[in-house]
Amino acid sequence: MHVFKNFFIKSKFLAVSFFAIFIIVIFMRLISFSKMIFRVKKISRYLFVRNQPTTSIKDIYIWYSKLNKILKIESCFVNALALKIIFSYFGHDLLVVCGVKFDDNSNFKGHAWLSYKNQIIFEEKENLDSYIESFNI
Repeated sequence: MHVFKNFFIKSKFLAVSFFAIFIIVIFMRLISFSKMIFRVKKISRYLFVRNQPTTSIKDIYIWYSKLNKILKIESCFVNALALKIIFSYFGHDLLVVCGVKFDDNSNFKGHAWLSYKNQIIFEEKENLDSYIESFNI
């Protein structure tokens, strides 16, 4: 029985992941940045399950990392938005944090990462200290 439950959860994960990635790629091509952010927030709120999450944040992130090795999505912003939608579906309310900095060559750089309960997750805080937070999703 446990095998079927695990298969069912992973199947839901794959379906939600492909939906999230697909919708974000479409949004990026068709609508403005502000409308895209608004729609991602709306989708996340709609999918958010207020029950106690049954799948851990760590497990979902591991599954997404494996999926992303196949899909090779390099954009931290696309990954963060997709993960926000996926985590919402599984009952976790994560925040996408977007920040900017100037690198050593005075080039403007942007980065997006996730936080949960005001704690940076899946990245080292030291790697993000040089970024100035600009907005949250």
